[in-house]
Amino acid sequence: MPAEGQMNNKLHRPKEFPPPVALTIAASDPTSGAGIQADLRTFTAFGVHGLSVITAITSQNTITVEDVVPLNTITIRNQFDTLNGDIPISFAKTGVICNSSTVLAVADMLRDSGIRVVVDTPFKSGTGRELMEVEGVQMLIKKLLPMAFLLTPNIPEAERIASLKINCRQDMENAAKKIRELGVSAVLLKGGHLEGDESPDYFISDSEECWFESPRLIRKNIHGTGCTLSAAITANLALGFDLHSAIKRAKDFLTNAINTSFRLGDGALILNTEQLLKPE
Repeated sequence: MPAEGQMNNKLHRPKEFPPPVALTIAASDPTSGAGIQADLRTFTAFGVHGLSVITAITSQNTITVEDVVPLNTITIRNQFDTLNGDIPISFAKTGVICNSSTVLAVADMLRDSGIRVVVDTPFKSGTGRELMEVEGVQMLIKKLLPMAFLLTPNIPEAERIASLKINCRQDMENAAKKIRELGVSAVLLKGGHLEGDESPDYFISDSEECWFESPRLIRKNIHGTGCTLSAAITANLALGFDLHSAIKRAKDFLTNAINTSFRLGDGALILNTEQLLKPE
């Protein structure tokens, strides 16, 4: 049996081919630590075939984000329509969607697709660079959040969405419940920014309300944790797991990836997802 927090590689592999698919709608990160590339790495780790729609091109390394260039909405829509016209897609996740016009395009293309969407909300990079315009955030709250099968904000993102200050577990519960009033089906509010030795995540849906407990890991400045967690949840949903189980498996996966993260440059560490593919 794998140790606590470890994933058994054999459990990831699809039992038959073709494998299930999952779609990521996000920005390109040339370090592969976050964004489209990290999502695809994570899908692969679970034996899920990754599809992608790129919303923006970034120029970044492990230290800084130098530039974020949104693609035009016609190109974004064409990517999606071409894929969706050929390959059945049941689950998708979103990442960086830079501005209001991109949000509108993404919401429009997903609205009648029947795809269940995990919405991640990376409003700001780990280095402090704003990744979404103010108008884009407001449009996301208005147009995309009501379509979310699951929303996965961290505390600063949840504060921005709910217009509430979060300092404790009760604040997290209050914020998540307020966010659900915006039409979100389920919320996983990540508690990594709370003070203390624990990093609890609060989950609420129509049928369930619970805490996913985690110790605070002694590693700082790691790139792409939010992208990887939401991608891992999406992959497990594509594999047929219910939402609670998908979150639990994704959190175990992320813990292992954090504990074995590695350094490529002089800045943030990169999550180690590939090591999960090694034979036992």
